[in-house]
Amino acid sequence: LIFMTIGTLTTYEIFLILLGPDGGPGGKGMVPGLYMFSAAFTEGRFGYACALGMVLFVIILLLTIVYQKYVKVEK
Repeated sequence: LIFMTIGTLTTYEIFLILLGPDGGPGGKGMVPGLYMFSAAFTEGRFGYACALGMVLFVIILLLTIVYQKYVKVEK
């Protein structure tokens, strides 16, 4: 569950290939990873993209802590 969440939030390659850097028509396929890529390499706003990456890191860290604490897997 944790790896699936992280993969969903950070992946951008398949969306970039299929939809382009704009996220498709109307930006409907824009995911956080693609938005960071677009901000950095299309618009040239590297600092903004780095800040987005840090915010995404904190969100993923908090989700991981919540998953570890509340979702118990019996072995």
